[in-house]
Amino acid sequence: MYKLNEIPDYEGLLKQALDKIPDNYDKREGSVIFNAIAPMCMEMSYLYLKLRNLTDLIFIDTSVGVYLDRLVIQNGIQRMDSTYAEKYGTFNLPHLEGYIFIKDEIQFEVIQQVENPDDETFIYKLRCTEKGEIGNVENGPLTSLNYITGLKRAEITGTIHEGSDVESDEHLRQRYIDNVTDIPFGGNQANYRTEIKQMDGVGNCKVIPVWNGPGTVKCIITNADYEEPSEQLVKQVQQAIDPTLDGYGIGIAPIGHIVTVVGAKHDPITIEAQLTTHNPPSDLQSRLEFAINEYFKTMNKNWEQLENIIIRISQITNYLLDVEGVIDVGTVKINGKEENYIIDDDKLAKLSKITATTTTKA
Repeated sequence: MYKLNEIPDYEGLLKQALDKIPDNYDKREGSVIFNAIAPMCMEMSYLYLKLRNLTDLIFIDTSVGVYLDRLVIQNGIQRMDSTYAEKYGTFNLPHLEGYIFIKDEIQFEVIQQVENPDDETFIYKLRCTEKGEIGNVENGPLTSLNYITGLKRAEITGTIHEGSDVESDEHLRQRYIDNVTDIPFGGNQANYRTEIKQMDGVGNCKVIPVWNGPGTVKCIITNADYEEPSEQLVKQVQQAIDPTLDGYGIGIAPIGHIVTVVGAKHDPITIEAQLTTHNPPSDLQSRLEFAINEYFKTMNKNWEQLENIIIRISQITNYLLDVEGVIDVGTVKINGKEENYIIDDDKLAKLSKITATTTTKA
């Protein structure tokens, strides 16, 4: 017999079935009995696999997709949909509503004029034509999809809303677990974290109670990519939580709370490393930068749960060793020192520069 946590396979089911038939019958492969039982055992093995998969889908730690959606909705939690990125665009012409402009192969539609500081400057709200993080482009020049007479200036000059992708299973699952294990109520820390992390464009949130005297609360946020948020996103969250900063409970914050929302800032970090390489690729520098950025992304993603981010030499060494062509790592310095680097609790890791001194082995 099989234990509950075991999945019978075809061979096991077939052996179990054949063992129940007396040996005075022909049970060899190709016999009538074997050919009658084998297909049934094969189908049963498929059913056991489906049953195991179904079991995974009904528990929060292993459920995925629409099944996870159905589990979390029982606690009033819904997966956050993707959102459009919205930008400020500056042009030298009026009446551009409806026109399409392109930045880095991403299309933006002119929605409406929001400001006209002088006769040669017209500021519009632009919206990416696709939902998601794809619209989170840097400021810079735009190209018109169609010819526009008299157009001399077209550029993105600021961010209104950052776009976000559909909430991942991992993020939704963690929100659910936080909700049921850290019960939000009446302005406690869990309440602020829950409310703020449900807002478009927000990734993590740290809550600092009584940071500036009784009744004061500081909420430090990241964007959806767990990086330094835009000023506009910080303003949006502040407006929703406590727009008046007077303790009157005008926003989500309860009466008596004065809540200040700020963005986590980047802490620029320089890395120096002595490497031994063998047949290194021509783009070794960019690969090293990618590896360290992946390490920093992991740390930034966990920033909310950490008192401080600690950048460790041992972890940098491990990530560098995973780079193609690197066979050994010698001395590593972080910001000029051969020691781990502790980042302030309101800051995130940001790679400023990595300098590699390489010795190549044949």
